[in-house]
Amino acid sequence: MNDQITVQVCRTVEEVQKIRPIWTSFKCHPNSHIDFYLTVIKSLQGILRPHVLILHRDGIPDAMLVGRLERKNVEFRVGYKSFFQSPARSLTFIYGGFIGNASADNAECSVRAIMQSLRDGEADVAFFNHLRIGTPLYELTTQFPGFLSRDHFQAPQAHRSMRLPTSKAQFEAAVSARFRRHDRYYYKKLVLDHAGDVQVRHFSGTHELNRVINDVDNIARKTYQRGLGAGFAANNEMRGRLKVEAENGWLQTFILYVRGEPCAFWMCNLCGGQLYSGFMGYDPAFAEYSPGLLLITRAIDELTSQNSDQRIEQIDWGLGDAEYKTRLSTENWEEASVYIFAPTAKAIVLNLLHGGGAAIDGAAKKILAKTALVAKIKKSWRERLRPVARAEAS
Repeated sequence: MNDQITVQVCRTVEEVQKIRPIWTSFKCHPNSHIDFYLTVIKSLQGILRPHVLILHRDGIPDAMLVGRLERKNVEFRVGYKSFFQSPARSLTFIYGGFIGNASADNAECSVRAIMQSLRDGEADVAFFNHLRIGTPLYELTTQFPGFLSRDHFQAPQAHRSMRLPTSKAQFEAAVSARFRRHDRYYYKKLVLDHAGDVQVRHFSGTHELNRVINDVDNIARKTYQRGLGAGFAANNEMRGRLKVEAENGWLQTFILYVRGEPCAFWMCNLCGGQLYSGFMGYDPAFAEYSPGLLLITRAIDELTSQNSDQRIEQIDWGLGDAEYKTRLSTENWEEASVYIFAPTAKAIVLNLLHGGGAAIDGAAKKILAKTALVAKIKKSWRERLRPVARAEAS
């Protein structure tokens, strides 16, 4: 370890509160803001305690790696289906949690400290939630551990973003003519079919937060994501998270209403000139109008017309591929989650469990990709899940 770098680990909420001035001195993703982090720590089931690394260079705070100790299931998963899972104690490092100077030296010191915690029996695994491929932290987590502790199968996912144009005219010039025709046709059809009673509303702050949560949940419960047990759900943990986001001025929600009823939503976080796309969904009863894309387009129209002091430079579309992301992106890269397993018999079994499912899933996707069946299977699976979600909502 570099003699100039020392690592401090905070393992209690009280210790985290003491380092608040250090934490807030770093620019960070909304996901790793201290107040948001503490809200999740207190409200999410299965979390045992904080686990936050602070790296000091010559006595001066230089970087942080934000995580927690939690109970987590390591799964044998293929596609959406989990065939088997085993409980484990996990040091889970959150998305966007490596803040400050993300240098190779700091990444190496962090990985060494985490591996020491695993050797000391603090956890069975360490889990890094979607690291950007090619960064020092990704390279070290995938290459530094020994063979039995290393994660041999990552599943890269696309991450896309869009440099926001400065005007509506620039936005229209940046997208294809086909996209513009598609958007105008379906919006006109939606308006005509519903007697012009179509409205897009933009919510921010805490004033109408309860309405936002209820309207979004009314849509989300009809989506295929709800059938998977994923996506937006108006539980106590979610309400607490959104309250923190709204109070900090981050939460921006766009909702499409037809005849006064919510039919599509887009929830985002605005921070540091970037709009981070979050939850999104639409009522499948309106699928013929492409309501999600219509909502995004009109939201971008509003964002590009805002005053200069509210200027948004970029929209981060987040993980996963979707048609709208491909159409609207100007930059893209890949990210993958990574495990490090403790040097114990249990952890070796967990590695085999995780790796076996990942290997089969990866091989299946490659075969299906060659036959162009991936999109069809995903669409079929989602259609099967929507009736389940609608039945639970009724």
